[in-house]
Amino acid sequence: MYSKNISSQQPALFLFLVDSSGSMSDTWSNSKIGTSLAEGAAISINQIMYDLSLNACIKDSKIIDRIHIAVYNYNSGVVQWALPFNPTPGGWANADDWVTGFTHREEVAISEDGDRTITQEVPIWITPTANGGTPMCAALNKASEIVQEHAKTYPDSFPPTVINITDGWPTDGDWSKLKNNAHKITSVSTNDGSCLLFNIHLTRDQSGEQIELKFPSDIPEYYEENVKNMAEISSILPANMVLEGKQRGHVLKENARGFILNADQTMLSEFLKIGTTQTPINSPMKLIEN
Repeated sequence: MYSKNISSQQPALFLFLVDSSGSMSDTWSNSKIGTSLAEGAAISINQIMYDLSLNACIKDSKIIDRIHIAVYNYNSGVVQWALPFNPTPGGWANADDWVTGFTHREEVAISEDGDRTITQEVPIWITPTANGGTPMCAALNKASEIVQEHAKTYPDSFPPTVINITDGWPTDGDWSKLKNNAHKITSVSTNDGSCLLFNIHLTRDQSGEQIELKFPSDIPEYYEENVKNMAEISSILPANMVLEGKQRGHVLKENARGFILNADQTMLSEFLKIGTTQTPINSPMKLIEN
């Protein structure tokens, strides 16, 4: 399972859910990368979309429809499409639309090395927003509808992957409702496995010392129920993503889950790179045109 090569006939879907509640306007502490959590999330998503476009969707200056993208903000009781063009009826964007659908390019800070900030010019697809509450239940429900449609349309594809970026907990329902909506995602399958749901919880601290849980295989009893519930709904990482994480220097045990508690900006970027890994575990990456 989780071994399909991506192709234009069976493209992969990466769906990003971005908490854009009022608390996401809080600033990252002690960092030059972005001025708020919302800006940090936008920077990381724009960067990973740029990487996916270069690595999977462009060949000989031509766009190949190997990766589908969806980005939704959720706040103030609503879940909204976040990209600067309309989605397909299924709720995602094909490569022909999203690869060149950015509004402009910007020089952005992508990492730090001591006192030096490393910048790169990247396309800008999404911009930050922050207001209202955290309707995470509604966001997961929306994602479930989209992955179900994508899996039905592309039954032999690598299963759709949903990545939820948040600094809080749901404000539109209890944990029973959230778990039910999460199950709506992970119960959808293609012929290559069940859809994946990953969750990353952000912290305002930028020292890297506040990361409490990173790809856990089990959750100690002393953690509060909020943490246990978020970890429980997070999918176990497929072997190719485990390998990618280990190659990036992370310690991942058997049954490691796609969940981070109190992530800083650097860990957010790492998490997105691991969660969008396209290389099958038993072969080098193959990008098939037809």
